[in-house]
Amino acid sequence: MALLLMLANELLLQIFKELGDIDDVLHLGQTCKHLYNLLEFGRNRLHAEHHKYDLRLCYLIEMNQQYTSSYSTHQGSPPASSRPQSSVFWRLYAASEDTLSDHFTWWIVCRWQGLRLLEDLYLNQSTHSAFCCSVFPYDDEHVSNENVRYNICDALAAEEPLARPPIETFQRSRTLSSFRQTQRFYQVLTAHWFAVEALCLARVSAYPTVSEQLKVFAQVAVIWQEGHGRTLSESLDMVEICDFVWGFLGRKIFSNVQDCPSWIQGEEDMGFFPDDEEPENSKWDYFVKCTLQYLRPPNIIELLLLSVWNQSWPSSKPKYLRQLGIFDTWAGTALVQDQGSSPDPWFPLGLVENSALQWFKEICRDSDPSLVNAWREYREKSWASNARGKALSWKESDEWIVEHIVTTISSNIVHS
Repeated sequence: MALLLMLANELLLQIFKELGDIDDVLHLGQTCKHLYNLLEFGRNRLHAEHHKYDLRLCYLIEMNQQYTSSYSTHQGSPPASSRPQSSVFWRLYAASEDTLSDHFTWWIVCRWQGLRLLEDLYLNQSTHSAFCCSVFPYDDEHVSNENVRYNICDALAAEEPLARPPIETFQRSRTLSSFRQTQRFYQVLTAHWFAVEALCLARVSAYPTVSEQLKVFAQVAVIWQEGHGRTLSESLDMVEICDFVWGFLGRKIFSNVQDCPSWIQGEEDMGFFPDDEEPENSKWDYFVKCTLQYLRPPNIIELLLLSVWNQSWPSSKPKYLRQLGIFDTWAGTALVQDQGSSPDPWFPLGLVENSALQWFKEICRDSDPSLVNAWREYREKSWASNARGKALSWKESDEWIVEHIVTTISSNIVHS
């Protein structure tokens, strides 16, 4: 320690930056008063790769929380003057990464620690097994055959509720995780959380014109589908973790089909069930898909712990959803109708898959064009058995991933 303290402050700061993880930074910072003061001075903060979504996520969370506190005081829909303006969206989206405040730092530390519960569930043997055995609704958004779509809904609705894992199994689960896997899990989890916050802000904002409204929703679509130059590994991690956290855990929160109406009691005119003639399971499926577009990771954690496994909370389910913004406008409010089109506010979970598809399309411009079809075939026919529950532990090399996909498909052809 004495030798470390003899280094120049500039070198000590570089050591902090090279640690690459909040836990290590805090541990080193707490070893002595000098290092702690150095870490705090001048807002010196860490910018590790797995925290690259954190700062803009903080800005969006803060704005959405401010609006929610105001929205909850209105009896009906708030006027345009009480809504965030579209300029706020662009300002927060392009927020500087050099303005990390003290309370944002605290938020990030809390997220880094608190969200590990979701990784614990992912690694937990009983939950992991239930996830891998659950229905794999690949591309059900684009199923044209009505009977096939109904069959998928029926299969999802028939699944058993998620059992609460014994508490002693969580410690064993932690030993299965590598530190890099924890970083990858956190990175894609915050990436999609950022996408959810961006969508929620766009849905409640006031726009000067429809043209501006369309621009914002187009940017939200980019965030959901393409991210910020994701690697192939990050794109597949996104598919895996969104499937688990939102598609599996999120759906299990509402596993009781008969309980579905209690969540929207008094808000039936919001159009959750546009066709009263639809089967009950189909209505339930539509409600779940709507709600998943608003759920943040903390919502999923608290609903699992207090609603699914305790059944003591929330006391008012419609009020809980109202605070998420589900009963507010779905596409914002445009003051001037300068054109006839309108944005599509529907953002199903399957959109996150487009990032991986886009990667294969771009790589195929300079190499084998058959890789696009190979990925599509792998995702449809082999992902559930070959990658689900395993993708997060794959090597991160693009070459390894592509070879694994092609080899798996070739093996399937040989054995078919």
